[in-house]
Amino acid sequence: MERLSGPTMVEALQQGMITPEEAGAILAGLLRRLHALPPRVSTDPTDRVLHLDLHPENVMLTPEGPVVIDWADAREGPPALDWGMSALILAEVAVGPRTEAPLARTILVSLLSDVDHAIDLERAMAIRAGNPTLSQAERQLLDEAVALVNSLHLAVGRDTGVGADAG
Repeated sequence: MERLSGPTMVEALQQGMITPEEAGAILAGLLRRLHALPPRVSTDPTDRVLHLDLHPENVMLTPEGPVVIDWADAREGPPALDWGMSALILAEVAVGPRTEAPLARTILVSLLSDVDHAIDLERAMAIRAGNPTLSQAERQLLDEAVALVNSLHLAVGRDTGVGADAG
């Protein structure tokens, strides 16, 4: 274990240290770096290390750069799933009643503008829907969150594979 110093990305956003657009770009960069790592166990050459819970509360901005924390959901699989999960988590906040909703939407737009491939929103939705820690109110936001990701991702000419022609 290593002791980290610095604010979480959420704290940095609240303190005006970074903009929501920068937060989205940092998340996209972290996903790209993570997906450059080959799997340790999987024999599928397209699988990569996935975090599956990468969002602003799980990134610390240290003097050495951003560091991903909270690896409890990590596993190996297709990178499109990790992108879908990050987008869905941000969208859940963006469509919810929290005061951070506009901020989350801006981060989401920035994240999605930085992805150049389809994302697996369908599997991300299935995983989130099966999460036993989600409240009933949070579960009720999932469809609206998926619709938001679809509309934003399709607006930049990309495919999520949910509610769109996955081709």
